[in-house]
Amino acid sequence: MTKEPDIVQILREEEKLGKLSSYTPITKYLEKSELTDENIQTNENYENNNLENIVTDKDDSLFSDLMEIINFTENVSTRIHGDFTQEEIINIVINEFRNSNKYSGSILLLSEDGKKLQITGTSSEHKKLKRAEKITGHKIKSFNISLEKSNIYSQVINEGKTVHFKIIDLIEELFPKKLAPVISTIINMDKKRHVATPLVIEGRIIGAFAMSSTMLADYFIPSVKNLASHISYAFEHAKYNLEEKRVKEKLSQSEQMFRAMIERSPFSIITVDTKGVVISCNKTFEKMAGYSKDELVDKNITNFPTLRKKDIPRYSKIFKGIIKGEIPKPFEFHWVNKGGTLCTGELYISLIKINNKITGIQAIIKDLSETKEAKTKLKDVEERYNSLFNGSLDLVYLCDFKGRFIDANESALKLLGYKYEEIKTLGFSSIVDKKQLLRAYKVVREIKKLGYQKSVQEFKLRKKNGEDIYVESMGSLLYHDGKPYAIQGIARDITDRKKAEKELKEAHNRLHSLNEELEKKVEDRTAEVKKLLKQKDEFINQLGHDLKNPLNPVINLIPLIKKQVNDPKATEQLKIVMKNVDFMKNLVIKIIELARLNSQDIEFILEDTHLTDEINNTVDKNLLFFKEKNIEIINKINEKIIVKADKLRLNELFDNLITNAIKYSPNGGIITFNGEDNGDFITVSIKDTGIGLDNQQLNQIFDEFYKVDKSRHDIDSHGLGLTICKRIVEKHGGTIWAESTGVGKGTTIFFTFPSYKKSDKKATEKLYKSL
Repeated sequence: MTKEPDIVQILREEEKLGKLSSYTPITKYLEKSELTDENIQTNENYENNNLENIVTDKDDSLFSDLMEIINFTENVSTRIHGDFTQEEIINIVINEFRNSNKYSGSILLLSEDGKKLQITGTSSEHKKLKRAEKITGHKIKSFNISLEKSNIYSQVINEGKTVHFKIIDLIEELFPKKLAPVISTIINMDKKRHVATPLVIEGRIIGAFAMSSTMLADYFIPSVKNLASHISYAFEHAKYNLEEKRVKEKLSQSEQMFRAMIERSPFSIITVDTKGVVISCNKTFEKMAGYSKDELVDKNITNFPTLRKKDIPRYSKIFKGIIKGEIPKPFEFHWVNKGGTLCTGELYISLIKINNKITGIQAIIKDLSETKEAKTKLKDVEERYNSLFNGSLDLVYLCDFKGRFIDANESALKLLGYKYEEIKTLGFSSIVDKKQLLRAYKVVREIKKLGYQKSVQEFKLRKKNGEDIYVESMGSLLYHDGKPYAIQGIARDITDRKKAEKELKEAHNRLHSLNEELEKKVEDRTAEVKKLLKQKDEFINQLGHDLKNPLNPVINLIPLIKKQVNDPKATEQLKIVMKNVDFMKNLVIKIIELARLNSQDIEFILEDTHLTDEINNTVDKNLLFFKEKNIEIINKINEKIIVKADKLRLNELFDNLITNAIKYSPNGGIITFNGEDNGDFITVSIKDTGIGLDNQQLNQIFDEFYKVDKSRHDIDSHGLGLTICKRIVEKHGGTIWAESTGVGKGTTIFFTFPSYKKSDKKATEKLYKSL
């Protein structure tokens, strides 16, 4: 029997060690069963011959692949050994995979709840990931894989298995099946296989390591598992390094805090070694002694500058006893500072031990030299407190936590009408209004809990004679030996203010009633005015129709009569009649139009309208009048400006304004149109070089039937044109006004329309209908 190829021997050895999965094609082939004595040789020969056929042709290539992946994984394992953070380890691994230009790898870590895996590092190409992300709508690098959805990674994490799989199978677990082939094709992994194995720290699975593989995925498993073990070890090492670093930082902080505590201590602290040499001292000790640290450190206590010579033998004896472990109770200690002043303090001794061996002594000195001065200061403070307590105009009182009074100042006794002896027998229940007792005890509990009162509280109190008063009070805790024992409160008499507030409230109520009556009257009067205005509009509208009807036959008959008359004088008179009839007809039309515009029922048909188009149309209609007076037209309005407007009304608006401008412009005059979009509104102006207006005329020009002086008796003017213009502009939600620098200096009419987008059509129509 010929010798098996090396690759076959390797595979058989791995099979014995249980490293091959049961579904490996070659393993299945090798595991032939139920072989008889008669055919065992044949089958064996058949097996070997076929294995040689299967493997021999690619033996060198497969062996080369195995050696290459072993070398690669060992190289990556070597690179991650060192003092790295977890993030640095992940970057090293991923960069090695990218630089290989052959293998791809990913590191996935478990979420805190243990239900998801997050891709914390992957070597897949950035461009391909971006394309996949654009299609899926997910960030692939930070994509969370649900273990409930993924059977593949559930085996790795929950069962601790090492599995090999096709990328397409994993994608189909996570994304819709129709989308999965597209994603796998984009990232160029639709036919590639991967091996995934657990990452373990301290016996706990914390994630997974996945690596691309060839068709012989099972034979790569040892190398993949070996690399995963090294990554796990590196993570664990990083964790210990981080914890060690934190411990060191905390130790350093603790040491700094301890040193700061000693330096800032209000007590003098000095450290001495077992030979009696001063090792260190704090700032308080320097201040107490009057010497600098350089003058004190490294001095033996027998030569210490602050000790009196007569005290040295006593302190030396005490020191020897301390070194032997005999710790004395705190005792009185004397020293002389650098200024020569004899000072007194209380000395506390403690031993410094390292590994249970005495290495030194720490002495803490409490300076008692200022005790007498402190007592004097305390007495002074007490006297000042008593002065403030009894001299205060406000009520000052002390009570216990059950609401019983301990003390009260003169103002409190005087206001409440009690004597000092009587107040100590009373509590809150004796003077606080019964309806407010519960709130008073709640305040006491609040002060006891917080140490202060959150906000000023108002209470109604009952004096000894039964009279009621009102106060505002605040309270806080009083302490004795660091423990709270009572509440001090300050109250201010607000009885007069409460009375004034009551008078003010009554006045407010009366005023409120008067306002309601006035509002009712105004409402009724407004309704009457609206009714009258409506009646006026209806009357004018009816009057217009009543006048219009008899005018029609007159208008039709006069031309017929004119044709039948041969007398020139009679013909001229008929012309005058006809002109007046035309005026009356126009006046009636304008009156009816104004009445309609005043009606709330009128509706405008709004549509997108170019301002320049409407102006050009109006100019064309009046071109004969422009030519007769040789008037120049200048249009500066941007052609792009669009307004939401009723075209018929907008045309009427421009017709009235332009007719007016022509009428009051001299021969050879100029009429200029301008417009600009200010965001919220579009402002349009029509400027002429005509007769101009004074301030009075500017204020009245839009009034009904108003005519400027020079045209008051003009048969062509009825004084309603600008009034109609105003109604049209206002119905569109805009405003109109006139400006002039004076008589003979021309006039400019301005008006505004709201600026709306095309998409706001419905909202715009609703707004205009409401106007």
